[in-house]
Amino acid sequence: MKKSTALAIAALSPEQVNQVFNWIVAGGSEHDITEAIALNYEGAQPKPLIVAAMQRIAKSADAEPDVIRGWCIEATRHVYQRAIELGDLATALRAVKQLHSMAT
Repeated sequence: MKKSTALAIAALSPEQVNQVFNWIVAGGSEHDITEAIALNYEGAQPKPLIVAAMQRIAKSADAEPDVIRGWCIEATRHVYQRAIELGDLATALRAVKQLHSMAT
Protein backbone atom coordinates (compact mmCIF):
# COMPACT_ATOMS: atom_id res chain seq x y z
CA MET A 1 0.00 0.00 0.00
CA LYS A 2 1.27 3.45 -0.85
CA LYS A 3 2.37 5.61 2.07
CA SER A 4 -0.08 8.36 1.07
CA THR A 5 -2.98 5.87 1.12
CA ALA A 6 -1.88 4.54 4.52
CA LEU A 7 -1.79 8.07 5.94
CA ALA A 8 -5.21 8.88 4.46
CA ILE A 9 -6.67 5.71 6.00
CA ALA A 10 -5.28 6.58 9.44
CA ALA A 11 -7.10 9.93 9.38
CA LEU A 12 -10.52 8.51 8.45
CA SER A 13 -13.64 8.74 10.54
CA PRO A 14 -14.49 5.32 12.01
CA GLU A 15 -18.17 6.07 11.38
CA GLN A 16 -17.53 6.67 7.68
CA VAL A 17 -15.44 3.49 7.37
CA ASN A 18 -18.19 1.55 9.14
CA GLN A 19 -20.82 2.88 6.75
CA VAL A 20 -18.71 2.01 3.70
CA PHE A 21 -18.16 -1.46 5.22
CA ASN A 22 -21.94 -1.85 5.53
CA TRP A 23 -22.47 -0.76 1.92
CA ILE A 24 -19.91 -3.32 0.74
CA VAL A 25 -21.39 -6.13 2.83
CA ALA A 26 -24.87 -5.22 1.54
CA GLY A 27 -23.60 -5.83 -1.99
CA GLY A 28 -23.07 -2.29 -3.27
CA SER A 29 -20.98 -1.95 -6.41
CA GLU A 30 -17.86 0.20 -6.38
CA HIS A 31 -19.71 2.75 -8.51
CA ASP A 32 -22.68 2.84 -6.11
CA ILE A 33 -20.43 3.14 -3.07
CA THR A 34 -18.38 5.90 -4.66
CA GLU A 35 -21.58 7.83 -5.43
CA ALA A 36 -22.89 7.26 -1.90
CA ILE A 37 -19.64 8.57 -0.42
CA ALA A 38 -19.90 11.70 -2.59
CA LEU A 39 -23.52 12.25 -1.52
CA ASN A 40 -23.05 11.55 2.18
CA TYR A 41 -19.52 12.74 2.92
CA GLU A 42 -18.79 15.97 1.06
CA GLY A 43 -15.13 16.24 0.13
CA ALA A 44 -14.26 12.70 1.26
CA GLN A 45 -11.95 10.69 -0.95
CA PRO A 46 -13.61 7.34 -1.83
CA LYS A 47 -10.44 5.26 -2.29
CA PRO A 48 -9.12 5.48 1.31
CA LEU A 49 -12.60 4.76 2.70
CA ILE A 50 -13.07 1.74 0.45
CA VAL A 51 -9.55 0.44 1.19
CA ALA A 52 -10.09 0.81 4.95
CA ALA A 53 -13.42 -1.02 4.74
CA MET A 54 -11.84 -3.81 2.68
CA GLN A 55 -9.03 -4.13 5.25
CA ARG A 56 -11.69 -4.60 7.90
CA ILE A 57 -13.27 -7.34 5.79
CA ALA A 58 -9.86 -9.00 5.33
CA LYS A 59 -9.43 -9.16 9.13
CA SER A 60 -12.50 -11.40 9.27
CA ALA A 61 -10.51 -14.09 7.47
CA ASP A 62 -8.29 -14.41 10.55
CA ALA A 63 -11.16 -15.54 12.78
CA GLU A 64 -10.90 -18.89 14.54
CA PRO A 65 -12.93 -21.68 12.89
CA ASP A 66 -15.02 -22.18 16.06
CA VAL A 67 -15.90 -18.48 16.07
CA ILE A 68 -17.02 -18.65 12.44
CA ARG A 69 -19.00 -21.84 13.06
CA GLY A 70 -20.67 -20.31 16.13
CA TRP A 71 -21.53 -17.16 14.20
CA CYS A 72 -23.06 -19.28 11.40
CA ILE A 73 -25.15 -21.18 13.93
CA GLU A 74 -26.38 -17.97 15.59
CA ALA A 75 -27.09 -16.34 12.22
CA THR A 76 -29.06 -19.40 11.11
CA ARG A 77 -31.02 -19.33 14.36
CA HIS A 78 -31.78 -15.64 13.75
CA VAL A 79 -32.96 -16.34 10.18
CA TYR A 80 -35.19 -19.12 11.54
CA GLN A 81 -36.71 -16.81 14.16
CA ARG A 82 -37.36 -14.04 11.62
CA ALA A 83 -38.84 -16.49 9.13
CA ILE A 84 -41.24 -17.84 11.77
CA GLU A 85 -42.24 -14.27 12.72
CA LEU A 86 -42.98 -13.53 9.06
CA GLY A 87 -44.78 -16.82 8.49
CA ASP A 88 -42.19 -17.86 5.90
CA LEU A 89 -42.19 -21.57 6.67
CA ALA A 90 -40.13 -22.53 3.62
CA THR A 91 -37.24 -20.32 4.76
CA ALA A 92 -37.65 -21.53 8.35
CA LEU A 93 -37.39 -25.13 7.17
CA ARG A 94 -34.27 -24.33 5.11
CA ALA A 95 -32.72 -22.75 8.22
CA VAL A 96 -33.49 -25.88 10.24
CA LYS A 97 -31.94 -28.06 7.52
CA GLN A 98 -28.86 -25.84 7.40
CA LEU A 99 -28.49 -25.93 11.18
CA HIS A 100 -28.83 -29.71 11.10
CA SER A 101 -26.10 -29.98 8.46
CA MET A 102 -23.81 -27.86 10.63
CA ALA A 103 -24.40 -30.16 13.59
CA THR A 104 -23.65 -33.40 11.77
